[in-house]
Amino acid sequence: MLSTTRIERLLSTIHEGSGPVLSAYLPVDPETTRGDPRALVTRLRSTFARLDVPDALTDRIAAEVASGPIAARTLVVFEGPDVSERLALQSDVPVVDRTTGHFEAAYGDTPHVAPLLLAIDRSERLGVVFVDRERVRFLEAFLGEIEAVHDATSQLEPDQPHVASSSKQVRPAYTAARDDAHVDRQQEHRRTVRDRFYASQRAPLETFLDERGIDRFILLGPERSVAAFEAALPSHLAKRIAARTSSLFDADASPGAILEKLRPTLDALTRERQEELVDKIADGEQASVHGTAETLTALQRGRIATLVVPWRPGSERAVFRAKSSGWVGASERDARDHDGAGPVERVELMTVLPALAQRFGADLEFLEADARDRLGNGELAGLLRW
Repeated sequence: MLSTTRIERLLSTIHEGSGPVLSAYLPVDPETTRGDPRALVTRLRSTFARLDVPDALTDRIAAEVASGPIAARTLVVFEGPDVSERLALQSDVPVVDRTTGHFEAAYGDTPHVAPLLLAIDRSERLGVVFVDRERVRFLEAFLGEIEAVHDATSQLEPDQPHVASSSKQVRPAYTAARDDAHVDRQQEHRRTVRDRFYASQRAPLETFLDERGIDRFILLGPERSVAAFEAALPSHLAKRIAARTSSLFDADASPGAILEKLRPTLDALTRERQEELVDKIADGEQASVHGTAETLTALQRGRIATLVVPWRPGSERAVFRAKSSGWVGASERDARDHDGAGPVERVELMTVLPALAQRFGADLEFLEADARDRLGNGELAGLLRW
């Protein structure tokens, strides 16, 4: 499973000033390519040609892609004098410009890390609790991958069968039928044992969430099992439930099968989170700023807590950076106003934005599709600290 530590190490390794770096996000679609990388190589060459990537570097990456099936849904490539990294993301990241067919890529002194940050942002690290009667499993889902962490099974007492069977009694026709009280007692005993078992999983669940830095979790399983498990949780854990999802047919389903079952839920949670962010801006729930020029100014004055970035693959927006101070303005005049007569350079907004957000301590949040369109005009926005 791709760890946050490795991503942080990568982001600290690739930095501006280490020479021209190729940054590329290759959309590997197993259903379309059927294991044949030739279509991807053709798209790669077309994308790199518009960036003036040296032929030798293009040929090297193309040969790497053509050498065999890629075990990823999105392949991230960073290649430069001081860096040679590959990340095999198991999630579909929106990186293809549908008008040109080109994918997100850049070649220059500033590494293009925005799509990688987008992939991380849209893939909340979530816990999964799969409850199926006398079994509870904990899993971690992140960046299109899933890892089994905990598996516990209730131990019923030996003299209590898992399936209660009624005995056949022979009685005179004139006597009244007796209720199967023993069946009721067995079922009540099983419920008691189940509830105790679910209660015993509270501490392991809290440890699992806290040790892995997981804020929320999804409850998966038969409706009755999910309801009983949730009822056994203290309120502070119940508040961390992100969603409840119906079970798979197979209680022994593999982690991969569980992930496929959860993909619609994970996508819905991403959309929900982005919509809530737009609501805060649109409804004035929190002080905010809107517009690229205004947002860049507020960001560099330390006023923005959360920088909101509309994402559209292939979109380009030039901004201007004063070389001596590093101030970034939406126009050349904005940059010069903060740097006197010093030199100003034209840069791509999405290329410089991640480092700018980090420099001024702002969280970076991306908006896609409907949430992006609600914000309007593709302009930056921000939630203010003050």
